[in-house]
Amino acid sequence: MRFYKYLVVAVVIALLAALWIQYHPPIDTSPASVTATPIDLSHYENAKLTDALNCSPDGKGNDLAALPTGRQVMANVPFDISGIAQVTGLRIQSWGRHEYPAKITDISINKRCRRLFILHGAGGVGDPEGKTIAKLVLHYEDKSTRIIEIKIGDHVRDWWGDPKEPMLNKGSELGWKGRNAAIRNGAPGQYLRLYRSTFANPKRNLTITTIDYVSTFKASSSFLVGLTVD
Repeated sequence: MRFYKYLVVAVVIALLAALWIQYHPPIDTSPASVTATPIDLSHYENAKLTDALNCSPDGKGNDLAALPTGRQVMANVPFDISGIAQVTGLRIQSWGRHEYPAKITDISINKRCRRLFILHGAGGVGDPEGKTIAKLVLHYEDKSTRIIEIKIGDHVRDWWGDPKEPMLNKGSELGWKGRNAAIRNGAPGQYLRLYRSTFANPKRNLTITTIDYVSTFKASSSFLVGLTVD
């Protein structure tokens, strides 16, 4: 009888482990392959690189104009960079910026992949590390969905700060640093920071049809400048 109890426990543990791997697949941190496909985000962008970001409406020079555009390789991953897809947050709304949506939906993918890469940032960060500030909702050909959470400290930090500040998740690292007029005048020792994050596709055997980029309405406001599937 004791043997069967141990057998049942072993089977339950194996099933739980399989479910964990299905919903939390391990991250492959190797460089993007030659077949990695940058996604064109131009139809989903709601801000230009020259627009004042994450500040009051009269903010001057707080932009990403220094970010190179077109096909760019950031932290060993190619991205197609043309503008900004920004979702809202509580702090940016407190600054009087209400033009950004709660979510950007139906980003067309129509590919199978094992990994997704994003080049992204966040403004007005006042949330603790580990707090989910945005989500990627993956829609598959069989009508199922999976959610990837974007967390402070794990995947992104405030776009103003020290570029040497470490990340908590091995799949994320600094993708680009630069400066603008606002940071040179207000915080000359700091840099603009964008992060490259790698996520495993939970259902790699199915085609991802579309992705939604969704705010969780925390203090921080998340923005996306690049998305690549591999």
